Amino acid sequence: MNSDLYCDILVNKLKPGIRNKRRGKLSKGVLFLHDNARPHTSCKTIIKLGFEVLEHPAFSPDLAPSDYFLFGLLKKELKGKRFDSDEDVQKVVQDFFHTLPKSAYKEGIYKFPERWRRCIESQAHLKRLERWQNNDWILHVDNSRPHTAHIVLQFLAKYSTIQLPHPPYSPDLAPKDFFLYPKLKMKIKGWKFDNVDMIQAESKETLWSLTKYLLLQQSEKKMLPV
Repeated sequence: MNSDLYCDILVNKLKPGIRNKRRGKLSKGVLFLHDNARPHTSCKTIIKLGFEVLEHPAFSPDLAPSDYFLFGLLKKELKGKRFDSDEDVQKVVQDFFHTLPKSAYKEGIYKFPERWRRCIESQAHLKRLERWQNNDWILHVDNSRPHTAHIVLQFLAKYSTIQLPHPPYSPDLAPKDFFLYPKLKMKIKGWKFDNVDMIQAESKETLWSLTKYLLLQQSEKKMLPV
């Protein structure tokens, strides 16, 4: 896929498809979502079409319906099958998309607003912009070598960042060790995964499902007077 082919699809297939299936939508305005692949970002056709492009953060497959929803279903369909030619693969893929019910597409799209909300809430420096600007916050990391490297300490000192001391060999004081990792282990215990992508997807779902209240509650339990 290059930018010329992508532009051709938008102009000659997508726009006529919207006109035929969603009458009046083009005049009301189209909110268009695609990821940051080079053919997408280099294409000028979207401006001509008059579509409003929804911003897509870099390296965010969890916000692309094709990645978090559609391709996962396709992988399940193709799992364990063998093909003699590229044409056979193409036919199976096309048949899969043609037979996938509308309700399945709707389910995948309806998951998007919640994922978008989580993405916005995860931007800590935007949520607490005033504290970030005033340097009114404390950094807590463990004593792994990348955290205690001289260049890192110099950077923190340069910006007057206060760092909470962390005793050596104290995983019981690291939230990721005493809380996050056990939650994740319990969720995927006994599961079998076919590839790394499936592990990453399940891990993300588990971590995203944890509420802010639960995180604060577990942290406060460990922050007891010594």
